[in-house]
Amino acid sequence: MKAFLSHNSADKDFVEKVAKKLKREETIFDKSTFEEGEDFRDSILKHLNDTTLFVLFASKESLKAPWVKYELDNAELLLIKGEIKKILIFLIGNDVSHSDLPEWCQKILVERVTNANITARLIKEKLITVNDNYSEVFVGRGAENDKFSEHLFKTNAKFQVLVFYGLNGVGRRTFAKNILQNLYNLKLGPIFEVDSTENLVNLYIKIKDDIEEITTQNNFEKYVNSFKDLEVEDQVEEIIRLLKNYSTYKISPCILDQGGLLNHNGHYKKEFELLMKKVNSTPELFLTILQTRNPNYFDRDQFFFVTYLNPLTDAGMNSLLSTYLRNLQVQYTRESIIEFTGYLDGYPPAAQFVRSTIQSYGIDIALADKSLLMDFKAKTFTTYLKNMVGDNETKIMILKMCEAFPPLSIDVLKTLVQKNEKQEDIIKSIQELIDQSIITVDHQNNRYTLSAPLKESVRRIWKSLNKKDYKDAAMILKKIYWKKDEIPSISILETLIFCLLRAEEISDLKEFSSVILPSTILKVAKSSYRDKEWQKTIELSKKALELNYELDEARVLIFKSQVRENEKSDEILNELRKRNYTDYYALKGFRDLKRKKYTQAIESYKKAITKGIKSVVVYREIAECYYWLKDFNSAMKYIDIITKRQKRPNSFVYDLAAKIAIENKDFEKAQEYISILETVDRVENVYHRKASLLSKQGNFNEAIEYAEKACLRQPPLPEMFLNKVYILTKLNNYEEASSVLDYISKHFKSQQNQKFYNELKCRVSLELDGWEEAEVYYKKINGDSEYTKELNYKILKKKLEDDAFDFIEKQSIRKEIEVLDKEGISEDFEQEYSKR
Repeated sequence: MKAFLSHNSADKDFVEKVAKKLKREETIFDKSTFEEGEDFRDSILKHLNDTTLFVLFASKESLKAPWVKYELDNAELLLIKGEIKKILIFLIGNDVSHSDLPEWCQKILVERVTNANITARLIKEKLITVNDNYSEVFVGRGAENDKFSEHLFKTNAKFQVLVFYGLNGVGRRTFAKNILQNLYNLKLGPIFEVDSTENLVNLYIKIKDDIEEITTQNNFEKYVNSFKDLEVEDQVEEIIRLLKNYSTYKISPCILDQGGLLNHNGHYKKEFELLMKKVNSTPELFLTILQTRNPNYFDRDQFFFVTYLNPLTDAGMNSLLSTYLRNLQVQYTRESIIEFTGYLDGYPPAAQFVRSTIQSYGIDIALADKSLLMDFKAKTFTTYLKNMVGDNETKIMILKMCEAFPPLSIDVLKTLVQKNEKQEDIIKSIQELIDQSIITVDHQNNRYTLSAPLKESVRRIWKSLNKKDYKDAAMILKKIYWKKDEIPSISILETLIFCLLRAEEISDLKEFSSVILPSTILKVAKSSYRDKEWQKTIELSKKALELNYELDEARVLIFKSQVRENEKSDEILNELRKRNYTDYYALKGFRDLKRKKYTQAIESYKKAITKGIKSVVVYREIAECYYWLKDFNSAMKYIDIITKRQKRPNSFVYDLAAKIAIENKDFEKAQEYISILETVDRVENVYHRKASLLSKQGNFNEAIEYAEKACLRQPPLPEMFLNKVYILTKLNNYEEASSVLDYISKHFKSQQNQKFYNELKCRVSLELDGWEEAEVYYKKINGDSEYTKELNYKILKKKLEDDAFDFIEKQSIRKEIEVLDKEGISEDFEQEYSKR
């Protein structure tokens, strides 16, 4: 699929800018395509015969040029023959008009253009639609279309901000594109992501770079600093000025909200509210917003038109899947379509995965594989990924790169993966992943990314990139794209800085100091928190706050990391309270939970619920508090609330449910929960829970095998090593238990203040070092659990054997032992720590 760029040399600078924004392999541009020394007529005819889309850049000069006339005449003949599918005509300059065109060209849609980047976007969009292999299936949304039209024409207000919300992958973008085209005669334009770390500054830079391209460090720093110095009203005016470039071409720019537009109450943040209201008052400008949350508003203050996209109905899914299979020329029955649909829950990506499975294995095998169908129903897609990717290292690395970074161009993706792979193998693997709907393509921006529902599954199966991976990626990107006086595109720049921060290459960051945004630092802090790197999270979040004092998300990360590290956290929590942070009570509950103040934590979480904070996390952590208080019925009540709300299993919730079942010795139910965990959680986490189950059942030999596998997790977690130590003590392997405890004290220093660590240290010391050393750790234990009493019992028995005590002292020791005997505590007492 190629576009022939017909132009006169007087317009070459503009056309060359257009050509650079398109892929080299999809353009025919004389400067880069025609062979030197070849007859010009022959070159034109040869390349016209390879043309799908003919693009005329019409100016006063080009319409007089003989070579342009020669190209145009031959293009007309090829269009009549059907060999050229479409013709685009762009007017360049104010001194040329529609009437200046040849008569046959006047029947073609003509656009006047001034912006090279947007012109390239229009060419790219037309190339996509004339591609025979391109098919954007839009079925099953008739009711939503009718409802949109009905509500739109009933309302008295004129809204130019259109909001579409629903689950990721439910079809918001396709639906919005259809609505814009059919009801507004608009094209859906560039999509700008705004996540929770970003604000108007980030949106401005992304739009600026898309329209004009920021090519130097000096310009980047100048634009950012100048924009920051503006009042928010003036910032909005500047963004509107840029957005009007799109409206000239009947394009609606789009914001993909990844958590940045709404505050915790679900209202639009003030700066974005101002922007949306300004769009409504700007003639011909339309803004599309895609998000997963329903924005809160009062009818009298509404400044946007909102549409909710439900999952498809069964009838819609039947239609979608049968359309896919007809396109593949696959024979199917009505019954087989209905059976598949029963597992898909109205989720369009699942239909794409079924299509790929049928294409690979056939419809009969796809229907017979119930584990795969349950994988679709749970929306985990783990089995699907493993089936399609297998142990192909090239594909695995492609997926890990796509999981770690924002959408990448094909050149950047090839560059990052190419370290140990041949280019042709990479291209083939990418093509296969696209065919399987694992990788999706943003054709307008030439960007490749991981299909939204698969990101967590990729992390779970193949783990995220490690520090070395980030360093290697940073060095590759820096070598190719970083030049002294120039900067790459904003997306490449952010990816490069992200890699350097994750790799902790501080010295290399110095030369990027003028182009690092606080949002990038905060993204890395969030990534570090996800990987349980608490101190790094604190350090990065503080740096982000230094650059932008308003980043409450950075304060939350600091607070949670301080709590995790048992550091003082009152100051940052009080700061959040003074700033009227909505999640204050939920954070207070989080700290109480981690400090084992379970009753206080429940009170805080319930206050959070009354304040409208009803997230899965809040309900899950209330359930965990009740679990530790041994009120299992109350714990399960809150778990049930979550499972009824969420169709997709939540790994934390089902892990907690498994812990409760283990504690209740309902081993069959525990195994059922663990089976669900296997579809949604990391394999090492599942091994950890299996080890706990086997330990509770007294099967320590098998439990230690799973505990050792769990300890291979990267990054490592202390609870897995503690569980391993406990099992080792039950196997009387105290030497190895001692070595593991030394590892814990070295790598997880905060654990030295934790009860379970000191209990295990006491138990091991009793066997290896004697009662004196054991008593040191016993005195550090807070609480009076049955296991703690057992340790005390063992220490007292050892004291009785010690001749250093006289008969009076031993008499006192015997009395303590008698008290424990009456409570049922003895040396043979068993208390399994499956809770851990």
